[in-house]
Amino acid sequence: MAVARILVVIGEVLAEHCKENLCATLAEGFSTLPPEALRHLQEKLPELPDHSEKFAVDDALFLQRNGSDIAVSLLFRPSATTIATAIKNLLVPPSKPELGASAVVIYAGLVSEGSGHWLLPDFVCTPSFVEDEIEEIISAYPKPVDIENLPPHKRILLHIGVGGIVSGGDWKQLPTRRFDSLSGHPLAISVNATHPPSKQKPTASGDSATAAVDYTDLRNLVDSLISELPESCCPLLATALNPRGPTDQTLRVSRPCLYVFPEGSGQSAILTLPGYSMLIDSGCSHRPNFWPVATYLDRLDSVFVTHWGVDNLLGMRAVLPVAFETNPALPDSQQPLLCLLTPPPNPANAFQFPEPHVNRSPFSLSLPRQLAELMSTMKQNGTRLTLYPVTRGAKLSSTSQPIQLYKKIGQGTLELHALTPTDEDTAELRKLNDDWAKASPALMSTPVNSGKMPPANRFSVPLLSHTSVSGLVLWRPARDTDPVLRVLFVSPNAHQTRILFSLEAVVAANICLRHSKAVLAELERKRPVTDSNTCAKPTRNHYSLAIFNGGFTDYLLHLNTVPKR
Repeated sequence: MAVARILVVIGEVLAEHCKENLCATLAEGFSTLPPEALRHLQEKLPELPDHSEKFAVDDALFLQRNGSDIAVSLLFRPSATTIATAIKNLLVPPSKPELGASAVVIYAGLVSEGSGHWLLPDFVCTPSFVEDEIEEIISAYPKPVDIENLPPHKRILLHIGVGGIVSGGDWKQLPTRRFDSLSGHPLAISVNATHPPSKQKPTASGDSATAAVDYTDLRNLVDSLISELPESCCPLLATALNPRGPTDQTLRVSRPCLYVFPEGSGQSAILTLPGYSMLIDSGCSHRPNFWPVATYLDRLDSVFVTHWGVDNLLGMRAVLPVAFETNPALPDSQQPLLCLLTPPPNPANAFQFPEPHVNRSPFSLSLPRQLAELMSTMKQNGTRLTLYPVTRGAKLSSTSQPIQLYKKIGQGTLELHALTPTDEDTAELRKLNDDWAKASPALMSTPVNSGKMPPANRFSVPLLSHTSVSGLVLWRPARDTDPVLRVLFVSPNAHQTRILFSLEAVVAANICLRHSKAVLAELERKRPVTDSNTCAKPTRNHYSLAIFNGGFTDYLLHLNTVPKR
């Protein structure tokens, strides 16, 4: 005998009327169940009531059905805290050693093509997130001390089915992880299991029959759960944000300001100066936290995209067409928009991609296709785009030329020093361009090995992380008495050694990065003599450096603290 628990998770959607697609995707997820778990669930389904109890948990809709040995839960657009609690409840071990458990998690909603990451309202659910929750509940239910004197513990099977991603994406890594027992129960994990139907021996008539798997009861359960969702439960993500009106109040700054916004899995920031504002990334939410502040600015002159990923996609889709739409009532909106982008895209490309597969899920998000659609929408709205893929243009140990973003006599100069990617990443950039041009599903999960390290210390990072942009923004004021502002923007999952090595080369070649004031003539006379092959390392006292990377830390000025989730 064993208990059965089912957790259905529904994430973000792009269309308002999508219940039919949700039902089909959930049914596809249930079809990946291993035969043992499938038979177990089918035996327990008749115990369930016909209707669910409804609750509201952290703005998420929660449906619950309980039988004697089975429980079914549905979470619609849950937060990180809600889904973490649900996973822990799903894996609570049975009360007796002789009882096993089948725990099933089925997801439907927007999903990253290739990696299979789930897009939820305030964060992106990844295999590492679920792995952390599993480790936490294992530590809460350790192995019994007298386990030798107890009967053998039945195993707990955790199955994760991701509808729309046949391969399972990065979730396929979970079964390869080794976990300790859960209160003595061995834990087995399966993801999108594919099991070919077993062939029976030919019958007397000579026909070869194939045993068909009956999913009727599970499909009926899915249809019943989805029918209980209210018609207005799916907010249309394509609904535009409210743009800034010509009579709205304006926020003007007299000195440089950096506004930092935790956006769930993705972070964003606004760097604003007298006469210039730059948006850095945009977060994973279709209603970003920074938008109310952005509407009070005169304008946004540029956007700096440090990396490509689903944690930066919905924010771009929602904000960029509105923030940079040409408005005849606002003369400043006629100015061209500078897009500082992580390579690719190549502006010379026309964003012509192969036709998508006919069986492609409507919830699958292809990053190249979504970006091409976004750029096309902005051009149709009259936005004058200037796309500038950012690279260092030199090796890590060499000096690079900065990008001048803004300069005004009497105020100062704003520059961007790109730290990565470098000229040493030619092969990786070529691979990235090839996958991007084909809109390859493997784009989100292609790894890159750190080939220059010893084999024992070698590891791999995602290609998109390796080729992402990290940059140092430098504001040099015109007045000698004003301090120099330096902000280091580090893309998520960037290699720390590469960033620091590149930063040392930039600091060694720029006086303004080694001193707090920009009195160039005086600093040049006091400049220490160093070996040309050695990069001068800045001291802590000379820095007013803010670091932007998933969480925010700095040497002198503490900006914010953001949890890992």
